[in-house]
Amino acid sequence: MNAAGPPICRLAMDDNIYFLRDIATQGYRSLFDCPYLAMLRAIHREHGLKCVLNIFYQTPKADFLLAVVS
Repeated sequence: MNAAGPPICRLAMDDNIYFLRDIATQGYRSLFDCPYLAMLRAIHREHGLKCVLNIFYQTPKADFLLAVVS
């Protein structure tokens, strides 16, 4: 517990790429229309969770590359 305030939690998640492909292909009006980011946002709002999302440059089968997204 943080002596200066409420508990603090930080979560680092590796190997993220599929939610970026989802955002690129679905044409969401907001990033938080993506279910993955909406879930993380809800957890943040309810519990104060801070997330670090480490991403891959491409999907394992190379069917989606960040460099190709416009």
